[in-house]
Amino acid sequence: NSLQVASSYNFFDENYGQQMAYRIGIEAEFIMPFNKNKWAIILEPGYSQYQSSPKHQYYTLTAEYRCIEINAGVRHYFFLGENSRIFINGGIRYYFPVNSLIDINNNYFRLSIGINPVVGAGYSWKMLSAEIRYIPPYDPLEAYSVWAAKYSGGPILILGFQLF
Repeated sequence: NSLQVASSYNFFDENYGQQMAYRIGIEAEFIMPFNKNKWAIILEPGYSQYQSSPKHQYYTLTAEYRCIEINAGVRHYFFLGENSRIFINGGIRYYFPVNSLIDINNNYFRLSIGINPVVGAGYSWKMLSAEIRYIPPYDPLEAYSVWAAKYSGGPILILGFQLF
């Protein structure tokens, strides 16, 4: 994940760099009883975290991003065999930052609640699955008029295990 912060007021533009972000979640899937069970509604609450403190000659910089996420959407399956299938999904991601801030020389900026689209594709075999999900970049500082941020999660690899 990466974070870029800029200000139109004082010409500040800083890249906080690429950092490994961690996420944990649980997915509930409701198979729809039509079209040969190829459609499902998915709901996935989760928690993610990103931290960065890049070194800068003139500024003290810190970003702490902790977020409760709720992904909701639809999934379509393409059955390859009895235990094998490919799927695509799309939906909406609601994110709620928790104790998250960007600190620039002891100027603290709280991150905004937001929403953005998500799309993904994956493969499942028996009780195992792997998915590549894409979440477009978004601005967690949209509440501030002269500040802007671009938080980019890039493609996300999700590994899953089916309990039921």
